[in-house]
Amino acid sequence: MRNHAHDELIADYAGICEAFGAYDSSLFFKFCGIERPPEINPAGRINNYKGTPPLSDGAFGAMCEILRTAALNVEAFDKKHRNTFSRGDFTTAAIICMASLAIDETASPDGALKLEKALNLKVLN
Repeated sequence: MRNHAHDELIADYAGICEAFGAYDSSLFFKFCGIERPPEINPAGRINNYKGTPPLSDGAFGAMCEILRTAALNVEAFDKKHRNTFSRGDFTTAAIICMASLAIDETASPDGALKLEKALNLKVLN
């Protein structure tokens, strides 16, 4: 793992699922400080990912939006598959799927479908 926002998404996914039994993207948004776009909470963990040298405000805002969209796709994926998964721990399987995709793939309009394909290819085979 590296110090990247993608890693934050994966780690928070695991923690939220462990604590609450399923993923809730609104909790992730609150933890990161991106719950009210385009505002960014100065105390939010997302500020740890500005980089060195720091991203421009525009690039940082775009990164936050990519992360929000990815989290929403992860939530849709989790809701669709968590209660029907019968091959072990779904959270572990979902983490494998999330780690196999780049953040922009997870954030794409078909990101939930890409996670589903990863589930079928990587975990179920």
